[in-house]
Amino acid sequence: MILSSVMLTEDEMSILESYVSKGGNLIASRPLPQLAKVFGFKPIEGFYSLAKDCYIMINYREPIMKGFPAKSLQFMGLQT
Repeated sequence: MILSSVMLTEDEMSILESYVSKGGNLIASRPLPQLAKVFGFKPIEGFYSLAKDCYIMINYREPIMKGFPAKSLQFMGLQT
């Protein structure tokens, strides 16, 4: 499933979480912080600066990332 950058209801987020936990594939463009758990991320609280043009390393210790076909993902950042 491919998810564009959209607002989601709590029910829709629960449906996506269930879909992924049952083995479904989800690609999301700029996902909401509330979806972090679906991707095996832990959101950062407070203020932080966004990096531009860097790579995000994959944490293979997270069960959801088992078998992920890359060691890192390129992150293009936001244009200011």
